[in-house]
Amino acid sequence: MENTLVSIIIATFNAGKTLQNCLDSIFQQTYPHIEIIIIDGLSSDDTIEIIKKNENKISFWLSEKDSGVYDAMNKSLNYAKGDRIFFLGADDALLPEFSLMMNHLTDENTIYYGRSKFKKRIDGKKFKSYKLSKGNIIHQSIFYPKKVFLKYKYELKYPILADYYLNIQCYSDGEFKFEFLPYLVSVFAPGGLSSTQKDTLFISDFDQIVRDNFNKKIYYRYLFRKFKKKIGL
Repeated sequence: MENTLVSIIIATFNAGKTLQNCLDSIFQQTYPHIEIIIIDGLSSDDTIEIIKKNENKISFWLSEKDSGVYDAMNKSLNYAKGDRIFFLGADDALLPEFSLMMNHLTDENTIYYGRSKFKKRIDGKKFKSYKLSKGNIIHQSIFYPKKVFLKYKYELKYPILADYYLNIQCYSDGEFKFEFLPYLVSVFAPGGLSSTQKDTLFISDFDQIVRDNFNKKIYYRYLFRKFKKKIGL
C-alpha cells in the first residue's frame, strides 16, 4: 500500500568498501516511506565512519558484538517500526523497481517477492512448494510483513541458511501466503556466505525439514529426486 512504512535492514561487518553504494541506492528510491536500520558487528574498518556520515538519513544504528548475520537481523527487529521488513546486504543495492513494487503490497498476510540481479543473470520467478524444496527464494527480493517476525525469528543454529529455513516455515504456515510480483528490486553481490561455506547442520536436517513442512506428495518427490541424484540419473 502506498503509505506502508518499510524497514530496510542492513547487517554490517567491515563493509566500508560497499556500504556507501548500498545506502545511496536506498536514498535514490522514489518511494518515500522508508526507514534504514543498520546493525553492525563491531567493524574495525571505516564502516562506522560511513554510518555516522549518513546518520541524518538512518533511522537507527548500533555497533556491538554479535554471533553472525542472522543474530544481527534478529536484533534489528527490536527496532524496526515498518509494516514491511526488507533485508539488504551491505554489498547489495536496490534498483528503482523496488519503489514500484512497494505500491503493490496490499495484503498484510502475504510475503511478496520479486526478482534480483546477480552479475548478468536475473533471478526470480514464481515458487510453488516443490520448487521451494529444491532451492530458496532470493533473500534480497523478499518483502516480509512485520507480523512474520512476531511469530518467527531466524534460527541461529543454521548460520548460513536460516533465511531458507524461515521461508519454509512460513510457506507451511496457513497464516501466510507467498506472492510473486515481476519487479526487479535489487542487485545482490557474489561471494556471500552461502557461496563460500556450507551449512552442514541445515543440510543434515533437511530431510526432516521437508518432511515436517511439506505434504507427503512433496516429501516423496523430494526423496525420489534425492535418490536419482545419488545413483547418478
